[in-house]
Amino acid sequence: MARQGTTEPAERARVRPVALPPEEELARAARDTWPLRELLALAGWFTSARKVTGTGMPRPDDIRAMATDLDLWPGATEKKTAARAEKLKRLRAARDLPEFLALWRTAVDLNLIEVGSGWARAHAELREGLSPERTLEAWVILFDRAIAGDPNTEDLFDVGGFGSGLIRDLLDELYAKPDDAELSLSTLVEAVIEELARPGGQLAKSSGELIEHSRRMAFVTLYQTARGIIPSGGIRLIDRTVEEVREEFAPEKGLLAFYSLTLDESGSHLRDAEIDCAASLTPLGRYGVRRMFLAEGIEAPMLGGLARAGAVEFLDTLRELPREVRVREIEAWAALRSVEDAVTEIAEACAEPTGDGAIRRIVASELLRGLGGPALPPVRVLLGSDRPTVAGLAASTLIGAQDLPEGEVEEVLGSHGLWFTIDSAAGLLHAGEAALAGALESEGAGRSLPFSRLLFQGSGEVWRGEHPQTLPVLDAVGRLHPDRKVAKAARRAAYKARSRA
Repeated sequence: MARQGTTEPAERARVRPVALPPEEELARAARDTWPLRELLALAGWFTSARKVTGTGMPRPDDIRAMATDLDLWPGATEKKTAARAEKLKRLRAARDLPEFLALWRTAVDLNLIEVGSGWARAHAELREGLSPERTLEAWVILFDRAIAGDPNTEDLFDVGGFGSGLIRDLLDELYAKPDDAELSLSTLVEAVIEELARPGGQLAKSSGELIEHSRRMAFVTLYQTARGIIPSGGIRLIDRTVEEVREEFAPEKGLLAFYSLTLDESGSHLRDAEIDCAASLTPLGRYGVRRMFLAEGIEAPMLGGLARAGAVEFLDTLRELPREVRVREIEAWAALRSVEDAVTEIAEACAEPTGDGAIRRIVASELLRGLGGPALPPVRVLLGSDRPTVAGLAASTLIGAQDLPEGEVEEVLGSHGLWFTIDSAAGLLHAGEAALAGALESEGAGRSLPFSRLLFQGSGEVWRGEHPQTLPVLDAVGRLHPDRKVAKAARRAAYKARSRA
């Protein structure tokens, strides 16, 4: 999660792959959002060149005609509609109607309207039919501006700059969750405040009263800002807040609503706790956030987009995917290769003895098993490789394969079990001690490789192992294994390995 004043999103190298509808479908959804719908209608009104004022603005009569013909601002309240009608009646220049001026300037800025000396007309692309790609480009610009709280869009979206950081946190969290997942706004705010109150955070030395005040302000601001960007089409709100409270915290009231309520000494009007709202990303929102990540240099792969990826990229991406998604990606990747070529590519991608190589071998074993029975013959051939990494990968794949004869299991364990067990532990350790600790705890329940059997039974000379990570693994097992006897044996073996080195 990107927190305000702490970790910026750009520090993350990769985000989870997501599924997106076809570009044509996304473009149709974008055309139905506000204000892009109004901007396209506004530009379309200028199918042929029309006269504009010396400052490049439509004339008052044309503005009045456009407002009527195009039914601009259809979602406005009755009060706003009446006020706008009065302004239109008295209109002498475009600047007298700021909300129209904002639409006009945005349409020109997005190159939907061309303005020349005394004339304006729809851009040639619009006259010929705006392509899905061009439509989405325009939508992304509007979405980015809304999220950033850009003052140039102040009349298009009810979003202020103060809420932009919280909205970005919300979008990051929603993108990280499965498609269509919901996130409560209160859950996000609690997590943000908790992090800011930790040692070193902006609220670390603040009083409880100030922290609570910050929490309330953040909650109200996020609620208002989220509601303000709904017209963009990027998020969907599940708002169960009662109507009276919704009105008190309407987006257009901004922080004034918060201060006016909190200044009431009785506290009877401060009802942020009654805000009950969750959010989810629409497919269009996933598209927009992914575009943001890509612009920031963050890897943001798409599901189904890995079929032509190299084996290294494929394995590194697979390990970030939920298990249920991996099957689909493996099938698509394998479909473009013969089984022999797939096995060879995967083995070469895992050849690095330490670091990411060990993690890749864990993922690769699952991948090769996923190829089914046809992959077993070429995998067996790899057992004879003079490279321990390749032979170890083959061994761990065969041990986990279904219906492998018991005799072959024992044979593979006897010849390669020690190496690939240490290698698997090294991969887990590279991912973090918590991953290795979980595997060691699972051993007692019979749900993982039997570390104690392979490491401490038999010759008892595990410390002589040829794997380059033997010592770090033994040290870690000595610290983390829940069985005291196994942990003690690991420490003893680590001592001997250290002395040997």
